Amino acid sequence: MQSLTSQMIDGVFPKKVSGNLGRLCHQRSHGHLFGEDFITQKYLRRYPNSKRAKSWLGKMVHIQTENGVWREGGCGYTWPGKPNAWIVPFEQAVKQVAHCGPEKMAKFLRVDT
Repeated sequence: MQSLTSQMIDGVFPKKVSGNLGRLCHQRSHGHLFGEDFITQKYLRRYPNSKRAKSWLGKMVHIQTENGVWREGGCGYTWPGKPNAWIVPFEQAVKQVAHCGPEKMAKFLRVDT
């Protein structure tokens, strides 16, 4: 699957949504471990007891790996914010990707509910 680019996103989503998605894609492509709206599995493995990691407890998130955001039940991929994008508690999301290696580039996207 082709990586998302800001140009691809801008053509599909409204400007407000595409700006946020573009920012997330930009941050992901530059190897950031966390941002205002996401935290990576890599960060959690490095700093599991950090204040930042603990601040995510109880939050609702999407799970994103190299192919996109997981659909309900982890069956396929979609885009953040789509009706079929799986929204799970952060603690459950961490368990769901515990088996994933770094090649999956797992991250957790905060969902405002």
